[in-house]
Parts: sequence; structure tokens; C-alpha cells
Amino acid sequence: MKTILKAILLVFFAMASQEVWADRNFAPVAIHLASNTGDPDVYYVHDRRRIVRVHDTILALAPTGARDQIYRSTDNGANWTQLGNNPLNTYSSFLLSVGNETVFHFFRNGDKVYMVKFRYDAPPPPPMVIYTDANLAYTSHGVYGRVAGTVDRDGVLFVAVHGNATGVDASNPDSIYLIESEDNGATWTRSGEARVIRQGNADRSWGFMHLDVSGDNELLCVYAAWNGEALEVASSSDRGRSWKTTQLASGGIYKPAVLPVNDREIYVFAQSRASDHASNPIKGLVFNKSEDSGATWSGWQTIDGSAPAGDDDPSPGLGSDGAIYVAYGSWARSDSIDTQNGEALRQRLAVSDDGGKTWRVPAVSSTPAPSAPKNLRIVPGP
Repeated sequence: MKTILKAILLVFFAMASQEVWADRNFAPVAIHLASNTGDPDVYYVHDRRRIVRVHDTILALAPTGARDQIYRSTDNGANWTQLGNNPLNTYSSFLLSVGNETVFHFFRNGDKVYMVKFRYDAPPPPPMVIYTDANLAYTSHGVYGRVAGTVDRDGVLFVAVHGNATGVDASNPDSIYLIESEDNGATWTRSGEARVIRQGNADRSWGFMHLDVSGDNELLCVYAAWNGEALEVASSSDRGRSWKTTQLASGGIYKPAVLPVNDREIYVFAQSRASDHASNPIKGLVFNKSEDSGATWSGWQTIDGSAPAGDDDPSPGLGSDGAIYVAYGSWARSDSIDTQNGEALRQRLAVSDDGGKTWRVPAVSSTPAPSAPKNLRIVPGP
């Protein structure tokens, strides 16, 4: 997965062999011009792995109303074919590819987590329930339907899900749960027995999580409090049974994503509004870096401070050229800057070739799709 630039919101970048970003023409190509309400929560797919590449085939998720559909391209994104028709709402779904040419689509609907497992060049079957829990019963869309996932170096699949216990146990607010499969998705954690990555309490409810695996096969999870008062990174060396937690921010920095680069380097990207908290002096797209497997952190630094961080939703990836790429949202049109859900939202890409010491922000098209300014697009990438 590290050779594929991950998704942010509804913009995705597909890897192109032997080519460098600066050498490409970046006119976006729309996968599907679905109707778009302009509500960012409806298509809230922060940090989601929504595109995978297997051999010369690209698979991506695109919304049709409130449902994510799987699309396939065999010509590097020039043409797309929808695979089947998902009958369920899938506000926060993601794709994973495993080394044996298998692709997984995970999403949540109501109190259930669903999986679609299929060979990359075959039709996907109907969704199947892999986990259910009363603590997932909160049915609001967007961030409340959030799921994230990864696969470790032993082939164990992990899916994290945000559970909101409203109406089930008022003393147990928003928490982050983890389920796993050791047999390539055949069996999963039994219903109601998910491990807890971070437990909510009366003071803080947790969400905005993102998963990855470190160079030494530790699970990494970053997440933030809904009220913006804290951001943490947690690591587990026993497949999620226990977690070591480090707080990286105490206010105003949120919506994080994690990127392990090698055996010791870990990056956490986030968005920040200086006005959100008195202790937070930076704004825009920011990052924090550890060079000792998370033991110590260098402190937050700004990548792009020109954006007010409305819905930055950073989504990092490691390019085949070794560069770090971060896709993120931005208010890129001064004439629409106050239109939160309108055409002001534009996508940008930050690139670093020197371990985060310097960043460049290549231009990305500011032209919206004809009828869906935030529609899913594929851009030839690293």
C-alpha cells in the first residue's frame, strides 16, 4: 500500500510507473459524475484507502448518492467500469489489497460492519456482515460511520470502527474499536467482542481514526477528540490487545493520519486552526515526526499555512520514488472562501523529497466537475 498515494475526500491519485509528478499532465478525470449534495459529511472519506492498484488494474470507490460503488480501470484511469451495485449506504468505506490479488471493500451501515471480498479482475459479490455491535447503532452519516483498516506483515486484517453508544450506554460515549481476521477474511472477531483502542468518557469522545503498520509490524492508530481538545497516537505490538498512547496535541489540531516511512520514521499529518485553541500557534496542513519509532516527537510544523484548514483531511502516501505525498483539501478560491460546502473546496498535493525538511505544493486543477465540484477524480500520480 505504501507505493500508492492514498485518498483524501473524493480526490485520488493513481501510481504511474517510471514517471515523476512534475512530468505529468494533471487534468483531472472524473470516474463518475454522481449527484452531490455539497454536504461534506455525506462523502466524508478522510484518510480512507479508497484506491488500490493490482498489476495494471486500478480499483477505486466513487459515491452514487450516499452509496460507494466500486469502479475498475485497466487503462490507467482513462475509462472506468462500475462493478455491480451496492444496495447499502456506505458513507465511510475503504479498499484494501492483499498480496494474493485479493481486494477487500469494508464499510459500515447501522450497527454492522460489512465486507466485500473479491479477486481484483472478477465481479464483487454482495456485501456480507462480518461484525455487529449495539455500540455501532448510531446511524448518522459521515464521521459517525467511520471505518479504517490495514493489513500487517503476517497477513492479519484489521478494521477499526468508531462506535457511538448513544442510546445504549450513556456513560460510554464515542470510542474506537478494533476487529481482526487471521484467515484472509474468512472469520472475524465475534460480535460484541471488539477490542477497544481508545475508550470514550464523560470528558472526551474519540474519533477521526486512521490505521497503519510500522516497519517492525506494530499497529499504529492516530485519532482525535471530537471537541478538538486532544490528538493522540497509539501503538500496539500484540495485535491490538494493549496500546501505548502518546498525546501529540492538546487543542486545535485534529483529523490526523499516520504514515510510517521506514523502520523508525513515523509521520502524523493533521489539520490545524490557530483560532481554535489558545495554545495552538499554527494553522493549515501540519505534521509531526518521530525518528525513533514513536519514542519522541519533533513537534508540529506547518506544510501549507495558506489554507484555513476547513476540511483539510490529510491523506499521506509514500511514492515509488521515495518522496512523501500528502493530499489534502483547501480553500483555494478567494471568491468562494466563505462557502463551506460549495466550490471553494479544492484539492492540493504537498510533496517532500527530504524527509519533511521542505515541501512543495504543485498546482492541481481548480476547475470543478460540471455538476459535482467535489466529485471523485483520478489524477496520474507518482
